[in-house]
Amino acid sequence: MPWIIAVILCGSILRLDAKELADHLVPAEEYFGPKDYEQKGYWKLIEEKLFVTPGDIARFVQSPGAYGTETALSIYRASGNDHSYWVTITQPSSSLWERAPHPEKREHKDRSPIRVERCDASLPDSTAVAVRRVWLKMLTETRPEPKPEFISIDNTIQIFMARAPTGKILRGQTPPYRAPKNGNLVSLMNLVNFLIHYCDSPESTRTDNARQIEKDATALLKRL
Repeated sequence: MPWIIAVILCGSILRLDAKELADHLVPAEEYFGPKDYEQKGYWKLIEEKLFVTPGDIARFVQSPGAYGTETALSIYRASGNDHSYWVTITQPSSSLWERAPHPEKREHKDRSPIRVERCDASLPDSTAVAVRRVWLKMLTETRPEPKPEFISIDNTIQIFMARAPTGKILRGQTPPYRAPKNGNLVSLMNLVNFLIHYCDSPESTRTDNARQIEKDATALLKRL
């Protein structure tokens, strides 16, 4: 299947000054707080259906909002294989948001099983390490931003996760408004797209693709 992911960091907005554009991740507590039943139920379904591999090196989840389907990416270390590191991409056959429990919403009529498309590919050690380093650096620099007055047409949410050396799970998301066109967040999302393309590409091209991912991750890390 064609793996679909988009660098949606420039949605249509109103009343937002250029000086307010954030070029860093912001806290992603919306899905993990104890009070929001709706979001917790949605995230539980994402974990159940799309988290099919550990993601201990790096993880990414895109929630497409009202349209489309979710995408999850994980990089993990698998012992007992010829290659130490692997990347896995998963997408459901239909929107998980539509299937999640909503307190004020009638039960969804679609009772068909949710199929999950999956792509797996081994990843060179040095590439996995480079991606992990830049994930951790971006996540450690996650900080809140004052909420500007804006009207967002696209409510796509992109969440990055990684386990710190201390064992703590770090989480951050792209800000829910426009980011600089050529900034660090765009470079980070480009890495996500390159990893998805890498997983879905022929094995004959993966060596070159992995080198490019590693090069881009290293370049981004140097800018941070």
